Amino acid sequence: MSKTTTRHGDHGDLVTELQQKLIAHGEDPGSVDGRFGDQTRAALMAFQMGHNLEVDGVVGQHTWAALDGEH
Repeated sequence: MSKTTTRHGDHGDLVTELQQKLIAHGEDPGSVDGRFGDQTRAALMAFQMGHNLEVDGVVGQHTWAALDGEH
């Protein structure tokens, strides 16, 4: 099952999971608070750049796969 696209301004458990996965990949999203703010977006974009993904600050199917180690 694919995860929902997640972007700046979103909040909830999926954002918490995103923040935890970014930390596991060596990025700093700031607080693990379930809120997709500026620091989480910057960490996500750094992750996307380092994994040859489209650097758009949005967590779509390909970014989720990379975060999950499937890409």
